Amino acid sequence: MRQINNTHKATRSYARSQGLANDGYEIVDTKTDNVAKTGVSGGQLNQNGSSRRANSQANRWNKELGNEGRYVPRVVKQVRYQQDKVLEKKY
Repeated sequence: MRQINNTHKATRSYARSQGLANDGYEIVDTKTDNVAKTGVSGGQLNQNGSSRRANSQANRWNKELGNEGRYVPRVVKQVRYQQDKVLEKKY
């Protein structure tokens, strides 16, 4: 019988008890206007409201040859200490 690991639930409970927020973000491919990636970040947002995690991923992709300015990150949803609600948006 397989043992269930509940470590992730303890971490999320800590986030809830501390009042931490999660943000759902998308990285959009400007050449196709399609969403290239959807994700969730528990980090703080930048002063301009953008996600640090999404920005770093989009910047990494934009550094590839021929991709300058191709990927644009955007925050689509902010949820206070309920990652499950943000994850509903993920495909």
